[in-house]
Amino acid sequence: MKLKSISFVVCFCVCFALCSESVLAAKKMSRKAERQFRSITALLEKADQKLESGDSEEATKLYGATISAYQEFSSKYSDANSDIVKFRVAYCRNQLMSLLASDRIAKQAKEKPSEASVSSTLSPDLSSLIAESIELCQKGQYDKVESSMRIAIKNNPNCSQAYLLLSSACVGKGKLDEAMKFLEKAIKIDPSNRDAHYNLCQLLIRAEKPDFNAAAGHYKISIELGSDPDVDLEAVLNL
Repeated sequence: MKLKSISFVVCFCVCFALCSESVLAAKKMSRKAERQFRSITALLEKADQKLESGDSEEATKLYGATISAYQEFSSKYSDANSDIVKFRVAYCRNQLMSLLASDRIAKQAKEKPSEASVSSTLSPDLSSLIAESIELCQKGQYDKVESSMRIAIKNNPNCSQAYLLLSSACVGKGKLDEAMKFLEKAIKIDPSNRDAHYNLCQLLIRAEKPDFNAAAGHYKISIELGSDPDVDLEAVLNL
């Protein structure tokens, strides 16, 4: 009996020691996770600060780095702050999507519409007016483009290209809601207007309440109609 008691005590001590080591390791892991979590939080705060200061390029890099850091954190500590991590990853993705879309929209406002979007059936006067407006848009003279395209639409209400250019002028002036409506009108008139589909994809991402499914749909249509694929945009749309 005495021998059994001694054996039991020894086993208990060994088990207790092992359990103590496990608890200690868990505490150390928890502290390590907490330090890493705070570090990533600081990275996210820096990204927000850069965005607020107008440094969109640096903000884009930092949001991307934050997403990667949170993904690494989740793989190491799957149970640590999981809900917060998911929320912040979603937040960073949303910010990143908006930044990428904003950059593309700014470029789109200055780019010349593709030849596919300019119909050869336009009258010589209207073709000349649209060509002139394209040049003005590239120079950033959005007021003139908006004025001339509104007149063009009044005289030619079924001109998809005029709505496309009017939308570009509105984007250049920061009137994104109006720009979206004009793109929808351009597509309604001519469903094969690939630039209108592509630009609408950008605006749907940039909207106050982004619609990524609709954006992906318009992007796919634009590609089917001949637009060049955009790797960054496809990553944003999870395509």
